[in-house]
Amino acid sequence: MADAYELRNMVEAEQADFAVLLRGLTPEQWAAPSLCNGWSIHDTVVHIAIHAHTSGAQRIAGLARVGFSEDRQMEPERTRTSDELVEWLASPAKLGGRFDILTQLSELVIHQQDVRRPLGIARQIPPDRLAVVLDFGIALGGLTWTMAFSRRRSKGLRLVAPDIGWWAGTGPEVRGPGEAILMALNGRADALQDLTGDGTRVLAERIRD
Repeated sequence: MADAYELRNMVEAEQADFAVLLRGLTPEQWAAPSLCNGWSIHDTVVHIAIHAHTSGAQRIAGLARVGFSEDRQMEPERTRTSDELVEWLASPAKLGGRFDILTQLSELVIHQQDVRRPLGIARQIPPDRLAVVLDFGIALGGLTWTMAFSRRRSKGLRLVAPDIGWWAGTGPEVRGPGEAILMALNGRADALQDLTGDGTRVLAERIRD
């Protein structure tokens, strides 16, 4: 199990990797749709930059002030240029205890894929980061709605990611790259095409529900 120091390093590395990707995007790519429903790439980066620089309590308080609308929360920051957004995203994240660090890491990994997948820009996520995020998403004490109910989607399924030597659960099998398992568990139907096994149909139904 990674300690807090290792996890903080993972967050910093994930921010740096995300920034490298974003600096290479064209204006057209920034305006393209992301995998986040109704959000462009620009919108998704605004969201993750806000998330990375607020505590859990600050995020809830901020959402409460705007009627729990993430779109209204993001509105003041949408005027930032792409360069400004990249610098903001890459600046030191606000990190609390272990749960919060894992939350920030998970959000960064997942939202980077929300940008990469629709643009067709593949990435090999470092296996240690990917395994940590997968474990956190399905853990009893892990995330709930902030990781799109991935634990609930994984219930009664055997998840197998041979590329990173990771597996979890029992039941009908869902097999494929760890990244695709992570994204499908988080409600991204786009990732289902990369998965095989009898459990994939079950997972697809849970994404639709």
